[in-house]
Amino acid sequence: MRVLLVEDDVPLADAVTRALRRERFAVDVAHDGDTALAKIYVVDYEIVVLDRGLPGLHGDAVCERIVHDRQPSRILMLTASDNEVIQKLS
Repeated sequence: MRVLLVEDDVPLADAVTRALRRERFAVDVAHDGDTALAKIYVVDYEIVVLDRGLPGLHGDAVCERIVHDRQPSRILMLTASDNEVIQKLS
């Protein structure tokens, strides 16, 4: 299965990439929204693991473009939450 991991935190992207590759996923990485879209229009990814808070084009905008352009990828959006918000929810 071909996966595009879109994550601006390089150490985190490296760790997730290693874990996915150990499970035999073919993984490409983009560290910003513009690069992610460029890759999506060249390669048919089954899954895009997408961070929301990206430099350049925001993750929400990347998601909207994928859906609008009817790209075949499934999208899994991940984001870090502010600790204050987590405390209010628990």
